[in-house]
Order: sequence, then C-alpha cells, then structure tokens
Amino acid sequence: MPVLIKKNVSSTNVYCVAIVILLLYHLGFLSPLTANLIQSEANGRASTHCSKVATPDFASLSDEPVFVNQSTRVPLCQCQIQLPQVYSTHSSFEDTTCSATAFARGDHQRVVGFSFYGDSRSPKHKSKQYYQGIIDNLGLMNKFYPGWIMRLYFDLNLGDDLLGSLCELSCQNANLDLCHIQHLPGTPLPNASRIFPMNWRFFPTLDPQVDLFVSRDLDSRFSDREQSAVQEWLNSKWAFHMMRDHPAHVVSILGSGWGVKLTSTEIRSQWKSAWMIGKNSPIMWATRGMTGPDQGFLKRFVWPWAKKDSIQHDSYTCQVFPGTLGFPTPRKNEPDNFIASVVAQNMSIWKICPYQCRREGHRLDWIYC
Repeated sequence: MPVLIKKNVSSTNVYCVAIVILLLYHLGFLSPLTANLIQSEANGRASTHCSKVATPDFASLSDEPVFVNQSTRVPLCQCQIQLPQVYSTHSSFEDTTCSATAFARGDHQRVVGFSFYGDSRSPKHKSKQYYQGIIDNLGLMNKFYPGWIMRLYFDLNLGDDLLGSLCELSCQNANLDLCHIQHLPGTPLPNASRIFPMNWRFFPTLDPQVDLFVSRDLDSRFSDREQSAVQEWLNSKWAFHMMRDHPAHVVSILGSGWGVKLTSTEIRSQWKSAWMIGKNSPIMWATRGMTGPDQGFLKRFVWPWAKKDSIQHDSYTCQVFPGTLGFPTPRKNEPDNFIASVVAQNMSIWKICPYQCRREGHRLDWIYC
C-alpha cells in the first residue's frame, strides 16, 4: 500500500481520495487490488504504466514525492513511473541531492552520476554528442550497471527543446533520475548553478540515500573493460576506486573514472568535510568554460584521504601512483578501447605499457595492458 503521501498535490480531491483509501484499507474494508484501482481512477491514469508526458513544469520540482505501490510521479515531467524497487528511508527530503523521484526510491541507491550543461546547439555539444551520450549510456545501464540509477544533473531552461526529450526519456525509463540544478531538494544548495558544473555529478556523495556511486562522462560509453574493473572494486574491501587507462591520465582522480562506497559513517563524514572546506576554494566556483576544476577539487580535498582506502587500476602511470593494479582484462585493438575515451572522436590506444603496470600473471603476454 502507499508508502509516501505528497504534502502538496496538484489536486485536493486526489489527495483526499488517497487519505480515504488509506483509512479504508487499514480498517480492512478494501483489498489492495481495489484500493489501487480506485487510486488509479482518481489519478486519471493506470498505476502500472507511464502516463502521457506533459509540458515540463519547474514549479512542481519543490514538491515532495507521492507514490502508491512503487508508482511515483516525476514532478518536472508531470508523468508517473513504476519504480522497480523501493526501500524505506530515514532521511529528510532536504538532505538529499536530486529530486522528489530520487527521494521516493528510498535508501541503498546505487548511482551513476553525469553532468549536462551549456548550450546544446553549440559546436562543442554537437561534436562531443553529449545528448547522444545520455541516450546511449541509459540504454547500456541494464547491461553494465543492472539495478543502478543514472542521475543526470542538468540546467536546461524551460523553453529548451531538449527538456521535452529528457522528460520522454525519464518517463519511459525508471532507472533515470533528472536533477535540475536550480531546483535541488536542498543539498548542497537548493540552487547549485554557480558551482562548477562538472562537480554537480559528485553531489550523490552527500546523499544519505546513496550507498554506491560512480562518476562518468557523457562523451564516453560504458564498456566491458570498465565493468570488470568496477566489479573487482565492488568485490574488494576498499572504499574508493580510481581508473587511469591512458598515458594522458596523469591525475590522481580522473573526473570520469572513479567511484566510492558510501556505506561507512567515516567515509560520509570525510565527504562532508571535503565539500565544506572545498566550498571556500575558487575551484568550486570556477567559470563554466574552464577545464579541470572538478579534478582539482578531487585532488585537493578528496585524494589525500581517499588514496589510503582505495583500489586503483592503472595502465601507464603506475610508477607515478604506486600500489596500483593492472586492469583485470587485456586491452582490445579496437576503437574506444580505453576508459573515458571520447566516442565521437573514435579514439583508441595501442601502445605497449610499462612492465610494472601490467596485470600480475600476465606481464609477458598483456603487453598493451
């Protein structure tokens, strides 16, 4: 039966019906099936299907969630989706970092974070195919991250043509949560648009409902190589995961190649401190046209303590970052054969890697790591 009832529903009648149904159900006068049928009729849509996508509405983004038997409304898009799994929560809506829909999922979420910002009609957007990256990676979620949620932090204006397209994706895919950066629940800010955009995707590290988080780029795609490395991390005792898979990846934490387990109180506390200290740095508020402030934030405020509790896969810079491991799979001689490659540029690498960086047990045959 209903788990959450929204405080401010668009129709008072629907809200009253929900209250009556709750009372009748708990008094034993209604079966679950009958209750659901009545509620579906009151909502004007079947509870087991996505409703027609309406015009996006920013005003509804401040609403807390309502769902009946795991069916919840997507506030921005004015549609209803069926959540595959819902957990109870002890968190306050204001303490979370995405949306009412994300909050309705409850605790123990596993999240892949992305940032999407800027002019979608610009040459850069078109050349990097960022929007296509939303579609493609969403389509790959069930294969590479089954049971995980794709969170998209974005700042499209209400009049942007892509907003309707995003709503269609969200209303048709229960594993996509849209997080409008100007209308967050309250953490780290209700309006975080001034924070450097590539840092938005890191917000789930502050979310009490998120247990596992990985950060990725929209111009790249999930891969078997990535999945194998991530799985080795998940099976390990280490909280953090870092991947460096190209000679140019001479950075402590690649913005699109890391993850963290947030199941430890100590790790959560460290993240809160990192954000609190980091907000006083110009790195946090860098202008949008800059490149690298997100990795600067990670290097200065996360790396010093994260490296002590991490598993790191490194193909070429293992001598710069001691204690790393070779990737658990051999590199394939094909396009996009390294982590964080830009798909639209058809990038690949086929360069012999240092002997020390090769996987133990394969140092003579996996010469390309």
